[in-house]
Parts: sequence; C-alpha cells; structure tokens
Amino acid sequence: MTSKKTYIKFNYITYFIQMLFFVLFITLSFAEETLKTSKCPLTGDPHDVEILKISRNTNTEDNSFEFIVDIQVKNPLHQAFFDFSGDVYVDQQYTGRRELESFQLEVRIGQKDPIPPGAYQFTVKYAKGTIPGIGEVIFYYDIRYGTGEQKHHVCQMTDRLRF
Repeated sequence: MTSKKTYIKFNYITYFIQMLFFVLFITLSFAEETLKTSKCPLTGDPHDVEILKISRNTNTEDNSFEFIVDIQVKNPLHQAFFDFSGDVYVDQQYTGRRELESFQLEVRIGQKDPIPPGAYQFTVKYAKGTIPGIGEVIFYYDIRYGTGEQKHHVCQMTDRLRF
C-alpha cells in the first residue's frame, strides 16, 4: 500500500506534467497563428508602398500563370520596380522526374510621371509552357520592391498546384 506522502507527491508530478503540456499547447497555438499571419501580404518600406494582396492565377490552356498584385501607394512613387523571381518545380506524377525552371520578372511603374497616392492593381503574366498535363507544380517566389538601387524585401511565398 502506498503512503499518503507518496500519493501526494505523485499528484503534484502529474499536475506539473499536465500544466507543462497545457502551456506547450497554448504556446504552439499562438506560434502557428503567427506563422499564418506572417505570410503575404507583407509591407515594404512603410513610407511608400504597402502590398495589400498578392494572388496567382494559373491557366492550363496556355500553360501560363499570372500574379495579380494590389498595392497601396502612400507617398508619390518615382520609378518604382517590383522584382518577381523564383523557381518552378514540376513533379511528373507518373515518371517521378522533377524539372526545375527559374523565372525573373520585373515590373516598372511610374517611369514618366510619379504615381500619386492611392490603391492600384497590376498583373504580371509568366508564360513558358512548363506546366505539364499531369503532376504538381511548386512555386517559390520572392518579391522585392524598390526605387533606384535600394530594394525592400516584401514577400516570399511557396505555393503548390496539383493537377
């Protein structure tokens, strides 16, 4: 028969372990929420531009995809550019082969006249014919915004497309 002292000690240890798991669970729940909200849209230079939303459409008819970018210009922009770069990994479902193609796209806005403050949307289309009929495409893209030589890292995303 166990003594009362041992039983109380066992209860404290069990309670401590339960509290430890509870605190760990709460911490991981908040960490997961932080990871979800830290994805795009992110902001670049808070004085100039805010990326409101970045979405991607895929057209399987002509094997192309496009980025639709919504931005909020806070101060007039002079010769701003957005770099879209990344890798497209194409997994062939039946052959198991993986192909890699990198892309680099640049959009320049406000070349002649400065862009006044307001909300804008622009579309960048990328068409190389790399999307096969069956498989999976993994998009890794890194988007930077800048004026002149200065670049601000605004977005890094991974996106999967199964078909």
